Amino acid sequence: MATQSCVIGIKFSQGDFEPQAFAKNSCIGKLINIALLTFAGCFLLVPLEVLDNLTKIFKLPGLLLGGTNGVLWVQDFFTAIKKWLTKLNAYQLASLEQQRKVTALLFENLPFTMLVFAIKVGLLQCHELSDGKSSVTVNIALASTFLQVAITVLMTWVESKWL
Repeated sequence: MATQSCVIGIKFSQGDFEPQAFAKNSCIGKLINIALLTFAGCFLLVPLEVLDNLTKIFKLPGLLLGGTNGVLWVQDFFTAIKKWLTKLNAYQLASLEQQRKVTALLFENLPFTMLVFAIKVGLLQCHELSDGKSSVTVNIALASTFLQVAITVLMTWVESKWL
């Protein structure tokens, strides 16, 4: 829903819902813009998420087959598809990606890390996780989420310094 609100904000700011611009859209374009304003708009952005995941998957073969140029080709290919689907430019799509990283950090990774940490230190009693095998699982989950949070924060900080 955070991505949906950002897309709606971008579309309003670039005038996609102004009567003159709206009238120029095809029937399908009008329906998509109207649906984006409803609760169904979240489902319209699922293909964008799928394309982001496919981009990440195909970057490895691109790297192995073409080096850094292969990675850039894969990224450009999927960016072109996302531009066509969303009618947003590359900068706006990159902004959405950054917004998704921050949203995932704040609403997924950090709460999960705090929950696992609370279980680890005993603030939350979870009898199913008190045996030895589950304790190892909790340790691995805690270490991996700490690592994910640290990488996300570091990458966001580095990218903010570039700007």
